[in-house]
Amino acid sequence: VWGGDYAEMTLEAITVIHLATSGESSATHTVTLSQGETVTGIDFGNHGPSVTDTTKVVEGPTLHDTIQDAYNLAGDGNTIQIQIGNFPESPTFGNSIDVNLDGGYDADFRVRTGITRILGTLTIKAGSVSFDRILIQ
Repeated sequence: VWGGDYAEMTLEAITVIHLATSGESSATHTVTLSQGETVTGIDFGNHGPSVTDTTKVVEGPTLHDTIQDAYNLAGDGNTIQIQIGNFPESPTFGNSIDVNLDGGYDADFRVRTGITRILGTLTIKAGSVSFDRILIQ
């Protein structure tokens, strides 16, 4: 039972591990923690959003594959929600509109649990952009 007791210990968190299938990177990453130890700032470099449907304009029903795709369909004052993960793209914002980029959403766009990383550059040629939980690397 999730959230129950296990050998008189309370469940604090879970970890999901997706093993690589053939053809994917076979690099090994190891982190060893002692009981009660907390480690932050580790980037394994192989995590990110699903391949499709990772962004959406709040005011629209359609999901988009890239930040650029969502921006291209956004209107003035719209908010673009982006899933947690790494986005290897370099979007260019050239419309004379004001938009909000809100990152860190889970797969259902219900909860913001982390940050969104844009692995590239972001160019603003016109309009304005407000950022929340977005890291450009």
